[in-house]
Amino acid sequence: MTERSTRAPIFRVADTHVVQRLERASEQFGDHPLVAELEWLAHQYQRLEARLDKNKVLQEQAISDPLTGLMNRNGLLDRLNAECARLIREHTAFGLLMLDLDHFKAINDAFGHHAGDQVLIAVAATLRQHMRPYDVFARWGGEEFLLLVPAVERPALEELARRLLDAVRQVSVSGAPEVSEVRVSIGLYYCDQPESPADSVRKADIALYRAKEAGRDQVVTFD
Repeated sequence: MTERSTRAPIFRVADTHVVQRLERASEQFGDHPLVAELEWLAHQYQRLEARLDKNKVLQEQAISDPLTGLMNRNGLLDRLNAECARLIREHTAFGLLMLDLDHFKAINDAFGHHAGDQVLIAVAATLRQHMRPYDVFARWGGEEFLLLVPAVERPALEELARRLLDAVRQVSVSGAPEVSEVRVSIGLYYCDQPESPADSVRKADIALYRAKEAGRDQVVTFD
């Protein structure tokens, strides 16, 4: 019988479970070339897995807003495209809420951009508490946010918009206590007919503009 190797194997694999299995194979089969090949395959697999994890992080960063942690415009547009396609296939309506902080420039001018950033962070965190797991909430740009609400009935969308309006009124900005009042205008659009994502966003934006024109701190629905 061939004598087993008594050398202590040194494996390059990081996964403890995999190392244990390789050690058992080494104990059982000694210096058989397949043991070294198994180790090499495990090492290559873990290298590829690490690259995939890194690519996933980079992809997430590409669709994320670094200040608020929300999705950014590009990320939401991808989801909106999918939702418009779903409406055609399944006749499932969705809603858009376009939100814009009222008098945000005045906050920056009076208290500085750091205070403005803290307001954006606080508002994003507050609004996120009212989202369902499958709602898509993004920083659209500047002080604007866009919320995509899939599979929703119009009364529920309107009720959500009112809740968000009230939630912003209660926002306390711990990172900028000098900001005593935060308000937001909301444009609501309920989409139940096939159309392009650009048209949907445009209608939500029109409703937001009307809310601003009507005096701010309110919800206006596109009709």
